Amino acid sequence: MKARDTVTFTVRISRVAADRARAHAADLGMPLGEYIDHLIMEQAPPAFAYHAQHAAFQSLVATAFSLAIARRALTQAEFQAAQQHAYQAAAMLFGEPPGRPESLGAPSPHEDPRLDALFEAYAGVTR
Repeated sequence: MKARDTVTFTVRISRVAADRARAHAADLGMPLGEYIDHLIMEQAPPAFAYHAQHAAFQSLVATAFSLAIARRALTQAEFQAAQQHAYQAAAMLFGEPPGRPESLGAPSPHEDPRLDALFEAYAGVTR
């Protein structure tokens, strides 16, 4: 960050947040101002949205691929056992899935039918 490209920016934040920011900046070997700039420019939307969307995309590709193989290779009972094991492992590693935050509002009445098809395929529903 060039000195001529900077401005003085004063904000009030909690002491805990300030201490945490200083510690993270020190861990990364950068001044506090550069760390805050990094948070705003590279870890906040749209950068965060990009990383979250990319991770979700890759996870869905891997899940759909694995699901297609499992549906062909396993019996219904084996598939259901694997499905239960996968859910238990995810719950153990990440906790139960959270409820929908109220801030997101009600689910859309125009859900994507592709998502329904994926959920049905994972549940073993055939049309």
